[in-house]
Amino acid sequence: MVGFDRSAMVTLRPSCRLHHTGTGNAHGGWRVAMSIGDLDIEIVGREGSPLRRLVLEPIKDDQNIP
Repeated sequence: MVGFDRSAMVTLRPSCRLHHTGTGNAHGGWRVAMSIGDLDIEIVGREGSPLRRLVLEPIKDDQNIP
């Protein structure tokens, strides 16, 4: 489990590069779980509700929030 900061952002470090992503301010401070398989990432709430799915873009530091 990881937690979002107040702005609902988390930082990932696959392949030695930092990437920032989140789900929007509505989820700030929530504890979440992340499933990471290669470039496919799924963020779910503590009770298992899906919050976001994305494909990591390795050349971008910030992953856009839809």
